[in-house]
Amino acid sequence: LLKVPSLVADMSKSDFLQFLTSPGEASVHAMEAVFQRYVIRHWDKVGGKFFRRVRHQAHVDAKHRIHIMDGPHISVFTSLFNDKKTLPDNVCNFLDYLLPQEEGSHGGSCHLPVVAYMCHIREVHMDLRVLLALADCPNAKIYETKGCCVIISQKWQKEKTLARLRLGILGIGIVNFMLISYISDESTAERYGSNVRSFRIALAVTLVSWSASMFLEVAQLVGYLSENLGRRYAAVPRHWFGLLVSMLSGAISIALLNMPTEDNHDYRFRTAFGLLLFLKWIRFLILFAQFRGVGIHILPIIDTMLRIFPFLGAVSIYIIALVSLFYSLKNGHDLTECFLLMYRLVVLGEADLAELENLNEPPLALNLTTGIIAQPEPAATDYFYVIRILMVAASFMIGVAMMNLFIAMLCIEYSKAQEQAERTFMKFRANIVLDQHAVREAIAWLSCSRRRYLQIDSSSFRQLPSLNQLRTSGTSDTPDTPITPSTPGSPLAVGVRTSSLSEHQEDLTGFLWFAQQAAPNDK
Repeated sequence: LLKVPSLVADMSKSDFLQFLTSPGEASVHAMEAVFQRYVIRHWDKVGGKFFRRVRHQAHVDAKHRIHIMDGPHISVFTSLFNDKKTLPDNVCNFLDYLLPQEEGSHGGSCHLPVVAYMCHIREVHMDLRVLLALADCPNAKIYETKGCCVIISQKWQKEKTLARLRLGILGIGIVNFMLISYISDESTAERYGSNVRSFRIALAVTLVSWSASMFLEVAQLVGYLSENLGRRYAAVPRHWFGLLVSMLSGAISIALLNMPTEDNHDYRFRTAFGLLLFLKWIRFLILFAQFRGVGIHILPIIDTMLRIFPFLGAVSIYIIALVSLFYSLKNGHDLTECFLLMYRLVVLGEADLAELENLNEPPLALNLTTGIIAQPEPAATDYFYVIRILMVAASFMIGVAMMNLFIAMLCIEYSKAQEQAERTFMKFRANIVLDQHAVREAIAWLSCSRRRYLQIDSSSFRQLPSLNQLRTSGTSDTPDTPITPSTPGSPLAVGVRTSSLSEHQEDLTGFLWFAQQAAPNDK
């Protein structure tokens, strides 16, 4: 596809979706093929004379070094250039945004050599079927391709406001719960006196933030269900975790509203309250990963913790086996004590032979000869040698060998996760975009307006067809009409039309462009 531009021009959106859902390297190759590099040439009329212009340099954002925009097909520029016509105002405005020659009023840009790329699939960035396919792509290498990053970034710009709003609501809830914990603390009441008013204000803000958070969680669930994506929602643990935290927040908030002040210190309520704060902080950390500077460092840690579960399962079997052995000795320790003693032995490296053997301390005795009161050594039990052999074997095999293997595995898995940090971040951001779009879909569905936040067809957020269905269906959507090149094999002439521009108004918009800083070896 990359070497034969005519095939790329004939590719429909359904063909592209089939490539994205295919195993192996097909998805990566297809993504690299549909985004092709072009040199934009055009005519500029100054003083009645025509001057040929080629933009190899432009002002780009100093932070991201990239510009992304919806624009016309390359054939529009080629046709105008071949006919020696100047660019229309709308096309000229697009080019000035994509490759600006003057620094914007906001500043923060730098003048650099740039290269421009165009996607040959029309409206690929407006169809959420593509984003669903990217989020579920079996090949994680696709998240390293320029085209995939641009598609996700384009959609993220339209959804990040809602994502930041949900993060802010969660942060407000955490702050208010911490204030409630501080105000209701006994030492605070003794130092500053009872502050009922502050407690009620914090509780009112907590109830408002919880109502907003719960509404967004329910809206997200309704959004997935209304588009027949319930299985996808149920398959993501992050969704269930969010629902759990929201429901527990509501239960604690309502309990604080109706519970007498003296009952706030009940150990069961304080345990649930502390657990809620812990879960809220964990969820805040996960959602905070939507920022690139944080996500590329946080997500590898989370990914590493998930990868070590098989090893933890094996270690747990060793510990359970050791606890079973120790409990079978019937040396006076109950099952809970046996577990804690073995955990301290193999994980913390703490061992007390007298405690393991459960020796009874003999009473103090008076030495009639010297007049000294001393405590004699306890008599050894029948398990004297058994306990010592058990301690040596368990501390070495599990406490030393298994724990060092665990640390080594952590290092290896974290190194792998760190190498794939960019892939993990882009996949995480794609899923965040899907969640926010589901919320908007639910709001539109509940308001009976059925307006789409993105201009997509009615099936754009439906479940993707299977690979076999895509192969057996030979039809394409109307917007996927292929653009036939007039000169196959020429990258600049792909899709060139011999007719006038007015006859091809459909080529003036719908194609995703991006311009980025050129690499040092780019010609």
